[in-house]
Amino acid sequence: MQALARRTLGRLATLAALAGVVATQSGCLEIALILAFDDEDEPDEWSDDDWVEPEPPPASEPPEVDVVVADWPPIGPDGTLTVSATSISGIESAELQFLNQVTLLSTGLTTAVFEPTGLELGEGLGRLDVLVTAVGGAWTRRAVDDLLVDLTPPVAVLGPTTLPASGATFDFWMGDAWVVSSARLEFGGAVVEEVLPEGYPDTLGVSWDYSLVRIDVGLLPAVTDVATVTITDAAGNVAVEEFTLSIDGVPPSSSFVLPEAGDVVNETFTVVVDAFDALPGPVVVELSAGGTFLATGMGPRATFLLDAEELPAGAIDLEAVAIDEAGNRSAPARVAVIVEHTEEPPPPEE
Repeated sequence: MQALARRTLGRLATLAALAGVVATQSGCLEIALILAFDDEDEPDEWSDDDWVEPEPPPASEPPEVDVVVADWPPIGPDGTLTVSATSISGIESAELQFLNQVTLLSTGLTTAVFEPTGLELGEGLGRLDVLVTAVGGAWTRRAVDDLLVDLTPPVAVLGPTTLPASGATFDFWMGDAWVVSSARLEFGGAVVEEVLPEGYPDTLGVSWDYSLVRIDVGLLPAVTDVATVTITDAAGNVAVEEFTLSIDGVPPSSSFVLPEAGDVVNETFTVVVDAFDALPGPVVVELSAGGTFLATGMGPRATFLLDAEELPAGAIDLEAVAIDEAGNRSAPARVAVIVEHTEEPPPPEE
């Protein structure tokens, strides 16, 4: 076909060279064309063998697809999984179906890598379906079972926040909708951390995962200050809780206002006890007589009404102990009184 084109162009050039324009006296134009053909200019005979079929475009074949998901940790908001795809005809798109449907387009390159985030996929525990389509329509499907995407921040559930400086623990629960990981307490310059071993709990997909954190007060300064608890789950979600924590190393004090030492008490009598604590908060007063517990009252001034008839007659010590909110107990306050019973009248004579 290329040879035929070259011969035709050669004839046209010859015609142009041999054409002459002759002007006559009458003003008429005569155009003389001299065509010269020889035997060699005769067109060749054509056959089907002279036609060459063009190369067809590459066939669309199913792409090769690999999905990579780490066993640990679970995918968080910024975490990703990786879908790698290869096709000789080019990658058109990848469609991922989890809680959300995510469609990622390629530029038609023969190799493409897709990395959807946890926020794009949505939160849940279940099956991930991946569909990769090549240019031309061929496709490959892959699936991942038991994929966990965790977008929920954990929580802290605090126990008592006013504690004595010894013989106690500061307790709180750290919890997460899926897998709780660690807790960090910062208080008065002290830092205490609790880190759980890696792994999925039995509660996964059934209920929240909770773990009790118990910190000995001996590790904490005896002050009242703002404390910060930071809880982190396995997927990297974080919750921060700020609160006032008081480690109270100073016990309260107690003293009797009534009765005075040596008073004689009978029938119904009044006992008044003052209780004092350096820190704000309730103070409880425990009252005893002769070592036997009688009653509890609330400070800072507790008032009791006692029946002398319920106490043994004679000299007896009344004892009061103040207990502050942290559980610190004061030294006992004591006062000695004399209990006098009312004499019963003799029975009437018959």
